[in-house]
Amino acid sequence: MQISQVKQDIDEWIINFLAVPNEKLNGWSPCPYAHAAINKQSYKTFIGYDLETDLNDISTHCLKPDEVVIIAYSKNQYSNPDAFFESIKEINDFLLTNRNLIALGDHPNTVEEVNGVNFNQGKYALVLVQNLNDLNTKSKKVAKAGFYNNWPENYLTDIFLHREDPRASAK
Repeated sequence: MQISQVKQDIDEWIINFLAVPNEKLNGWSPCPYAHAAINKQSYKTFIGYDLETDLNDISTHCLKPDEVVIIAYSKNQYSNPDAFFESIKEINDFLLTNRNLIALGDHPNTVEEVNGVNFNQGKYALVLVQNLNDLNTKSKKVAKAGFYNNWPENYLTDIFLHREDPRASAK
């Protein structure tokens, strides 16, 4: 994998998909803060080498609000999506959430679909790391505006596993 190609692919996913409003999501973009991330250039993309080592290294840094670190792995390196997500879960449980960070996974062999919209980047196994408090605050904001209203409960249960469920405070 070449970093220039990985960055281009991630940029295109963010610009052409995550930041674009979608009728199937009630006019919301898949990521309501993607447009701001583009404008502020608040995300950084890296090629990962070993999931545990990479996340341990990131855990020693304090990510600012709005900052997102995207680590891309070859889908062949982590060909088993269940093991990939289980590793991320364990690292969140035992390391990252204690340091106000959260890692969210995206694997091309696991479809992440909401209302017929496939959220996957599709080419790489990705880990997106961000400030946990900031993510919780922003989730509450969009929950109050109805962002999660039509999302499947099983999908929401998964994404709020290591986070505050913002729907409780939105009521």
